[in-house]
Amino acid sequence: MVTITSLRRDMQQFNVLHRVVCASTGKCGCDRTVVKVKRYDAEKGIFVLREVRRANCVSFRLGPKERREGLPDSFAALPEVRTAKDLGRIKVVFEEAKPVKKPAKKSSKRSSGGGRRSR
Repeated sequence: MVTITSLRRDMQQFNVLHRVVCASTGKCGCDRTVVKVKRYDAEKGIFVLREVRRANCVSFRLGPKERREGLPDSFAALPEVRTAKDLGRIKVVFEEAKPVKKPAKKSSKRSSGGGRRSR
């Protein structure tokens, strides 16, 4: 996981590329749209409208001095994030995975009070 902190006093916007983030995390958060595209059909010798599905990239914004925690590691690989880091606009910190603690076992012993309090 990655924490990205804005070091500026203005809002910054970063485009999330489908091929970088969605492919590495296995979860796609992009908008899906159907676009009509003109293609040349060589057999018929004419241009034909064809529907193509596309994944539109989404973006995330960092407000002034805002800190975003728990982002996937692939966010640090985005070209805009790398450029902003090199220019000193943001700070990128990789978090180590915390080991999962097992819950403590409850003891099966019960008090001999019988469940009621005596007055």
